[in-house]
Amino acid sequence: MKLLLTLLLCFFGSALSNQCFMNGLWGYTTTYQTVAVGLNTFQNGVITPQTFTDSGQIVVNYRDKTMYNSIYFTNDAGSTYMQIFTFGQNQTQYILLDSKCYRQPAGPFPSYLPMVPVANPNNYTVGDTQVELWQLVDPNTDYYSQKIMAVNARTCAFMTTTTRNTNSNGMSNSVFSNFQTGLYTVPLPYQCYNSYLVEEGKFSDIKAGLGLYL
Repeated sequence: MKLLLTLLLCFFGSALSNQCFMNGLWGYTTTYQTVAVGLNTFQNGVITPQTFTDSGQIVVNYRDKTMYNSIYFTNDAGSTYMQIFTFGQNQTQYILLDSKCYRQPAGPFPSYLPMVPVANPNNYTVGDTQVELWQLVDPNTDYYSQKIMAVNARTCAFMTTTTRNTNSNGMSNSVFSNFQTGLYTVPLPYQCYNSYLVEEGKFSDIKAGLGLYL
């Protein structure tokens, strides 16, 4: 669950001044890998440094207000695999974990990826690939971490995101692959047709993370 607060990718393209996202980003799918060391995350109402790795897939459809995340998360306590299905039309979120499906209310679904270009955004490369740098704006986490995303300046594909703590040395780095734009939707699995309504707060970190998920 900590992953959602790390990425932030939490994807959403509005009318911005640079080449990428000027015409809006209506949907996309991508796989990712993240490594975090001492990264600030919000757990049970407390900002807590976390060291972990995670990987998975993100599928976002802004037009239909749906989002899917598969997450394989590992830290010192062990490994966890889960799938998260979010539906903005009825503000409901399903979490498939250990063959059981849980549901909870979801927050308002984002209509775009809230990003602002950094200074001189075209003067950077990843390897020998020209990239644009964008800062992901997240009012829920900006006071304890800052996220910068590099996107391919020609194709606008997500490449990397670096998240740094604002008050300490902790950070994470995410690398994206298989990025494609489009209006994709992942159907709700049969296990969630009779889901358990969870008590308020059980998956609060996931619920909070939705607001600005890539």
